[in-house]
Amino acid sequence: MGKQSVFDVIEQIFSLGITGILTAGIGVFITVEVLSRLFLNYSFQGLVDLVELYCALLAFLSLAIVQADRGHITVDILPLKLKPYRAGLILDCVQLAMGILIMAFLLVEVTWFLFESIKINNTTLTLFWPVWPFVGGMIVGIFLYILRMVRQFKDSFSSAVAFDPKFRKSSSERK
Repeated sequence: MGKQSVFDVIEQIFSLGITGILTAGIGVFITVEVLSRLFLNYSFQGLVDLVELYCALLAFLSLAIVQADRGHITVDILPLKLKPYRAGLILDCVQLAMGILIMAFLLVEVTWFLFESIKINNTTLTLFWPVWPFVGGMIVGIFLYILRMVRQFKDSFSSAVAFDPKFRKSSSERK
């Protein structure tokens, strides 16, 4: 395993470490809720608020690590056909550029929502927790996702510029 960059370490902390803790926390909270309803006939107030906020953080913080492995669900008929050619790399650049633009727009909108949440003191319905810290976590996730796509765009672009067809063939075609 090669040396990791600072970005890779930060990405793993937020995308794997924190999301793992959040997932375990959600599991524990829901299990305790179910058991307390079953045995004690008692329900915890605010559990729905807590799980909703944690799920939002899970969704946004995990984007970058999924993109690092290119694990998102995609329709890849055309990219697979074009993979051995320079057009495949160019198509990848186009897809990444569109993703970066869309996520940059989302980053602006969520940042606006953060400032509005602070300004109007937006809170959850039952726990009355401020919403802005969780929105801040969403912003971190979007930002890491954009940075990951920018790095992949740079790699695809440099590969397209320095394209050599004999090195692009898959391992089965070289044998």
